[in-house]
Amino acid sequence: MKKILFCIYHKRDHEFYLNLSKNITSAKVEIFLLYFIEFPKQNHQFKKIFFYDNLNMEHKKKFVPKSFLFHEKIWSFKNEKNLNKKYSDYKSSFLNILKKNNIDLVIQELGGFICHLSMYDATSTLSIKHIFIEPSFIKSHCYFLLNTLKIEHGINANTTKRSKKLLLEYYKILNKKKYFAINNKDSHLKKENMLKLIFSKYTILAFFFKIKQLILNQKSEFRNLHIHLIDFVDRTINYAINIFFTLKNLNTINNFIYFPLHVPRDLALTLRAPECLDQISSLKSVVTEEQTAIIFKEHPLIFSRYNYFKIVKKFINASFLDNNLPSNQIIKKSKFVITINSKAGLESLALGKPVLTLKKNYYCGKGLATFCYNKRIFRNFDKNTKNYIPKKIKVKKLLLSLAKKSLYFDLYNNERKSLNKSLQSLEIILKKNL
Repeated sequence: MKKILFCIYHKRDHEFYLNLSKNITSAKVEIFLLYFIEFPKQNHQFKKIFFYDNLNMEHKKKFVPKSFLFHEKIWSFKNEKNLNKKYSDYKSSFLNILKKNNIDLVIQELGGFICHLSMYDATSTLSIKHIFIEPSFIKSHCYFLLNTLKIEHGINANTTKRSKKLLLEYYKILNKKKYFAINNKDSHLKKENMLKLIFSKYTILAFFFKIKQLILNQKSEFRNLHIHLIDFVDRTINYAINIFFTLKNLNTINNFIYFPLHVPRDLALTLRAPECLDQISSLKSVVTEEQTAIIFKEHPLIFSRYNYFKIVKKFINASFLDNNLPSNQIIKKSKFVITINSKAGLESLALGKPVLTLKKNYYCGKGLATFCYNKRIFRNFDKNTKNYIPKKIKVKKLLLSLAKKSLYFDLYNNERKSLNKSLQSLEIILKKNL
């Protein structure tokens, strides 16, 4: 009998993975749920493990990849010595849990914190299969990254016929007037402005839940109320300042360079492009003084992270668009797109717009996006943009390869129809890897 372990970091993880586990049809599978929150009240037939009852305070110094500490370092503000200790403790604990329970496969959503990466490291040490689940470029679909952090090395799970159908649907949706690639798990963050987000039902309930955790001293991996409060205060201040900033009207501009800002401190930066963590400095290091107008836009979900006035004054000709505007409409009117490694880069290629990246990533290559690491490359790209129009055949080949790795898996959506489709995808993955 094969043993699968799901990592449960939040209440939503518990509900989703428990519902999936109840419906897995294989009788040769035993489910383990590793909780990083207090055990929920419901009883179920699966093996429950409370991580903090199994936490070993490791005294031996282990090798810790510094890149695996970076995400938590900038989120927690803790020093590297403490983070090294935590990583060693967690990895040691995971090694014991995995060996004690003879786990064959670990599954968790991709995350950049020590809890995620030390588990990944532990499975590698024991040669146990590990799958990170990451949302794909297709809405409500995910990649399943087997023993890797790289999207391009994800599991090929779809037939060519199914992949072509997915790709056709993607192109149709991408060309609609309003297109936001927002999955169910993040839909609660889609608000028009900061005030509506602060006073939303989700934010208020989350606030009181974390207060409850503190009062009852409940152990939890993400009992980080102070960090969220600091973040919300900073964003509210930025929102108040940015009210006085005059945003550009998309209908009145053309032939501009579009730079969709990544979410600050997101793992797309901290884990995959740490050298570009300061996005503005990275952009500033390559643009030339005679550049075309640069238009910025914040992420539609995690907005008000920037003071717009501070950013635009660093460039000769720069401005912002409303973060609620769909990127596909902006891309169509742009001269070209600059990004680091966001999905907007893929969207731009699909829409036939030249793409310049500040980090070499999986969609760079001849006939695709161009990696820009100095002013000379930028200047040449800006002056000869037509020479860098993506090749349709190359783009379709790339997107088809990614569609083959994209299975319907709407994280944390417990609606019956969606859950059944997600379950079918999970069964495909288990069949291929157990």
